[in-house]
Amino acid sequence: MEKNATTGKILDTYELAERIEALRADVQNLSSMVGRIAEKELEQNPVSALAIAAGLGFLFAIFTRRL
Repeated sequence: MEKNATTGKILDTYELAERIEALRADVQNLSSMVGRIAEKELEQNPVSALAIAAGLGFLFAIFTRRL
């Protein structure tokens, strides 16, 4: 069981699942935002766009890995 850092209350499975879903939604929003930025950068500077894509891939891998 996971403990809430703020309240010290032990979280149940439902609360943990909700938090995981919220994190996934945040990652999806972040990836779409970075995708839009990368698209604009690609027109101006292809090397910068590749760096952004590599960074996004790295973040995606970190957030989606299983422990």
